[in-house]
Amino acid sequence: MGRTGNNGDGWSDGAGAPDDLPEIPPEWGPIVIPDDPGALAEEAAQVRRELHRTRRRDHWHRRFGIHPGDTGRAGGSGHRPHEIAALRLPLIIMLVAVLAAMISMFTVAWSDRPQPTASPAPSAPATLPDRPLPALDLIDDSGTSVPLRSLLPAAILLVEGCECADQITAAAAAAPAGVSVVAVTSGATSPGTLPPVLADSLGTHLLADPAAGIRNFVDVPATAGTATALLVTETGEVIRLVPQADSVETYRADLALLVGP
Repeated sequence: MGRTGNNGDGWSDGAGAPDDLPEIPPEWGPIVIPDDPGALAEEAAQVRRELHRTRRRDHWHRRFGIHPGDTGRAGGSGHRPHEIAALRLPLIIMLVAVLAAMISMFTVAWSDRPQPTASPAPSAPATLPDRPLPALDLIDDSGTSVPLRSLLPAAILLVEGCECADQITAAAAAAPAGVSVVAVTSGATSPGTLPPVLADSLGTHLLADPAAGIRNFVDVPATAGTATALLVTETGEVIRLVPQADSVETYRADLALLVGP
């Protein structure tokens, strides 16, 4: 068993370890053995708490994929694994909250965004008749028959269902010398009366077309509130057809084309 000290308890006189036992590692520090073993209960409880914390930390490490040797290595971040685990969970919660807020904001912004409205397709230009204006006879306010071709060249306005006195007046003012303005009421036996300002105008005529011959010739339906305008040369050729003319400005530039060079 080795040498015994002078105190007869198997220890050497130099208070060192018995000869047959290894030396205690110096990093353990001083070891104190209390006389009462019950004094070790507190230390044992502390060890159990530490083991419990270690098991719990290892559980979260496995949950988040952290390996025990990933942190604290040379050149590493220097943070202990339980510190990383403690930070990662709040970061995940915060990331989810930020994503939810962004999705909510995007949804609100998208719902408030004005939806594009489809622009109405531009109406196709009216197809000009492929034949000259027929030789029609219209009726004036006295019931007299008036040959339509005798009034050419002319701007003919089909005005049934339209209060177009202003447009008739404007067309008469815009028409060049030698160009008639003929306002025609289709399907009527009486043309009505001209606006007072045009009552004595020799170049402006208000006629009725009982058989709706002109309307059938252009094959354009009447539209309430607008006139249908035809610009017809002296030979009866229709050079411009405006199905819905609400102002003389839509055909003003073409009036000059009715006058020969």
